[in-house]
Amino acid sequence: MVIGTLAFNCLLSGQMRFHFILHISVVVMLGAVLLLSAAPAAAQISIAVSDTILGDYRPSNMLLPVYGELPASSNVRLSFRYDASRINIKNIIGGGTMKISCISPLLSTTASELIGTFELQCDSAGGGSGKLMDLSLEILAGRDSIAKITPDSVFIDGVLQQFQAKAGTIFIGDAPVKQVITEGLEQNTPNPFYLNTSFYYNIDTDTPVHFRIYSLIGQLVRDFSPFQQARGRHRFYIVTDPGEFASGAYYLTMQTNKGIYLSHILCTK
Repeated sequence: MVIGTLAFNCLLSGQMRFHFILHISVVVMLGAVLLLSAAPAAAQISIAVSDTILGDYRPSNMLLPVYGELPASSNVRLSFRYDASRINIKNIIGGGTMKISCISPLLSTTASELIGTFELQCDSAGGGSGKLMDLSLEILAGRDSIAKITPDSVFIDGVLQQFQAKAGTIFIGDAPVKQVITEGLEQNTPNPFYLNTSFYYNIDTDTPVHFRIYSLIGQLVRDFSPFQQARGRHRFYIVTDPGEFASGAYYLTMQTNKGIYLSHILCTK
């Protein structure tokens, strides 16, 4: 009888321990759920470049809004890809009520013949959603009627972030450009250059174009194949091989039906 009572008591105490452990587990799980639900949600990061349609009038300094949502941070770095054959990114405008707090964020650009990248960096950003900044850009002459600007990466305080991106599409009408164009060459960038550089040039009327590079003593260093070019503003790329150009100054010339235009370029090793 004593043995049976002890066995029943042990069984009962085992069941009580089981229910106690189960109760504690449920309490812990409920506490974790409540803690997670009470924790603030991570800020949603998004970048959306506006679409636009251009007709006959193409301003040389067009402002394209960029909207989105960013967390408040001490440093933000955004990069984008764009169609370098049709678009020139001139500046980034922030400050005021915009989420990019810098009035003139640090801007760096690189471009190949077709694809360009630009990156902006600002030492502070206001949290929340709304207008992030304005892109100041110009539309170059060309054949393509559509150009895109695509958000590429977001760094917050030096850490790469996941984000939602919407590319901006610029629809460019094929109507003739009506503003007055002063034909000629602009200074190349970068200058001085090491291997690669590019420059903008303006054509007043459709014409054959012939580029050449000369040394300071008049020796022909590079003779580019002539080509037909339409009226408008264009970009030309110079890609050199290591050792092709010695360090020093050179003359770059552009010959059209109207005349010969000259610019100085510098090469460094």
